[in-house]
Amino acid sequence: MTVDGVLDFDRAGTSADHSGSRLPVGFWFDQFVAACERDRRTTALSFVACHPEIATDEHLVAALGYEEFCWRLQAGERIDEEAFYAQFPDGGRLVKHHVCTHHYLSEHPSLMPGLQALPTRTEGTAPRSRKINWPVPGETVGGFELVEILGRGAFARVYLAEELALGRRRVVVKMAPGGDREANTLGKLQHPNIVPIHSVSFDASRGLTLICMPYLGRVTLHDVVGRLVGCGEVPRLGRELLSLMDEAAGEPAAEAADARIANGSYVDAVMHLWLQMAEALDYTNILGICHCDLKPSNVLIAGGGKPMLLDFNLSHDDKAVAPRLAGTLRYMAPELVRMVAEDANEAQEINPRSDIYSLAVMVYELLSGEHPFGELTHRKANAAAARELYARQQGPPRPLRERNADVDPGLVELLQRCLSFDPDGRPETGYLVAVELRFLMSSPTRFWGWVYLHRQAVAAALMAICAGAAIGGYALANLPPAAERQFLAALNARRQGDLPGALVRLDAAESKGYDAREIAGLRGELHFQLAKQAFSLGDLVGARDHCGEALDAGKTNWQTYFLRARAQFSLGEFNLALADAAKVDNKHPCNELDVLRGDCFCGLAQWNSAIREYCVAMDRGFASA
Repeated sequence: MTVDGVLDFDRAGTSADHSGSRLPVGFWFDQFVAACERDRRTTALSFVACHPEIATDEHLVAALGYEEFCWRLQAGERIDEEAFYAQFPDGGRLVKHHVCTHHYLSEHPSLMPGLQALPTRTEGTAPRSRKINWPVPGETVGGFELVEILGRGAFARVYLAEELALGRRRVVVKMAPGGDREANTLGKLQHPNIVPIHSVSFDASRGLTLICMPYLGRVTLHDVVGRLVGCGEVPRLGRELLSLMDEAAGEPAAEAADARIANGSYVDAVMHLWLQMAEALDYTNILGICHCDLKPSNVLIAGGGKPMLLDFNLSHDDKAVAPRLAGTLRYMAPELVRMVAEDANEAQEINPRSDIYSLAVMVYELLSGEHPFGELTHRKANAAAARELYARQQGPPRPLRERNADVDPGLVELLQRCLSFDPDGRPETGYLVAVELRFLMSSPTRFWGWVYLHRQAVAAALMAICAGAAIGGYALANLPPAAERQFLAALNARRQGDLPGALVRLDAAESKGYDAREIAGLRGELHFQLAKQAFSLGDLVGARDHCGEALDAGKTNWQTYFLRARAQFSLGEFNLALADAAKVDNKHPCNELDVLRGDCFCGLAQWNSAIREYCVAMDRGFASA
């Protein structure tokens, strides 16, 4: 598990030397390591003082500070951490992030392979570690000539490289021991908002897996959020977001800017980013994959402002029987934060709603420059910090419109649902988030926001034509087709809690030509919610039938099968319930399922089979009177 998102990779970058040339971050890092080996009295700040040209690169200074911390810890030195942080600019905020993650991973070595390479807090002796023979820029590994280090973490390095066999095309090569798991996940994913892979190879001499990916730039949302926090106020225009991206990259983007970002408001731009990331999440969820570590540093911003999910090293496949607990504390959903507070190594359940929550935290930060539940008082990311965050998550997030009055009430309401403490209160899939965002982005408030942003041009136009005619003509020209109006009405009915009315509107939209495939996801969700309502009211037939409709619409998750199986059992349809239970077992084996099967076999007077199922449940720790 990574905590506070800091041990992923340091921001890629370069620093200017005295002659004005630009040197890679990896060069300065290696120079510092060599200086420490020559003289253990060398500190990060003394090294920076000798090289003032790098003093303004806060990410590089933080990386050097963390390396100094490790050297001193290995030497058995007792470190006053608060005093150590205070030496650095901004109270050592970035250094502190690195150290907090270091402590957590050292205290939970079973969470990741290769973590034994980290120094521990054992005093008096340096820790035993497995030395990883990391290559350096200038070397050629696996057909890649390494140009510079883009980032480094506890158990991986990322390099900018040239692929010699393909005309020296520039690529990114991620090297890690045991990195084939991430490659296997990424190999399944082909989506415009997910960083793809070109190839995977293994360097036997170093014991490293090499994952080759296209070079799409070096700016992440982490860089954007960091600059947003430093601004002190939230931008008003979308082009200001592009400026933050260019500032993080150190140069203007070569690609043309996304028009939805450049020509709209800042809120519109953030919604556009959110929409693309939600659609990418929905794609991974369809394939049974949860990212499990969504945070700003794991969202690359490609040229023009295109968000792309990366780093699936902690991802969870629904075929895994015992999912690992993974994630970054400040972006974790409450149900996973509670596991951290209880010091568990395995999550009881991982589902897309946890990723929906993490994505919403990022969006809230982009819209406000602040975390929705405030900064924690605990300095170290441990069980105590998790308990503090978990307590805050049980209440509502901080009022977003107090920080950014440009945010529409409808957008606030969607964010609040995505940040719901109860997983069932969140949208189930990225698809449902995306359709609501499309509705909000097409609503009349967006038009008036455009009028405000272009008020000077509008004022000039109104001097020539009647204001009413101009606005009426705009509305008429942009009036959506009848099928789309019915679909938007269905979304509005769902937002107001009128689920049957939403289904009626969906039927009307389909009858007027709306693509049934586009409607299927929402239809399945509506039937599933109606099935839960019917079951809670004792309407077993209604629950069973609504589950059937949900399954027909493509909502074939284990929860739908399980709910129908429970309804069928209560109706005495034992064989049908067993058939659905078998489908659940393939997706989500659990104790409650064993008990349900045992009860069904009792109903069929198949006593030995019932005893077998009850014994399985008890062997797994489930026992009742």
